[in-house]
Amino acid sequence: MTKFQMPTEFNTSKSNGGEKSAGTISIYKTHLNRLAAAGFDTVDKIISNSSDVIKTILAFPKKDDESAILYKSRLRVYFSAIFMILPATIRATPNAYYSANKKLQDANPADFK
Repeated sequence: MTKFQMPTEFNTSKSNGGEKSAGTISIYKTHLNRLAAAGFDTVDKIISNSSDVIKTILAFPKKDDESAILYKSRLRVYFSAIFMILPATIRATPNAYYSANKKLQDANPADFK
């Protein structure tokens, strides 16, 4: 399995100023490894192929026993993982990942049947 090539420095801060837990970082790395398996295994590929990465995320199937709300939340974890590894200069301005995550956040879970 292809592993995501983690940058030596990445965002470990939460939006409230605290630090992400080791468990959260581990979950994000798992999601990044799933993106790596789809061919997006470096930060540069994540940055330069945002449209394809977003399409890949939104194409991940809903699990049989997964509620629509849980599925929507699971997809949003991919964006959180991406925000963790994007350089601060990119995170600081609205970008395709921000827009896609916001659209997903605002989506009605009933649309994820």
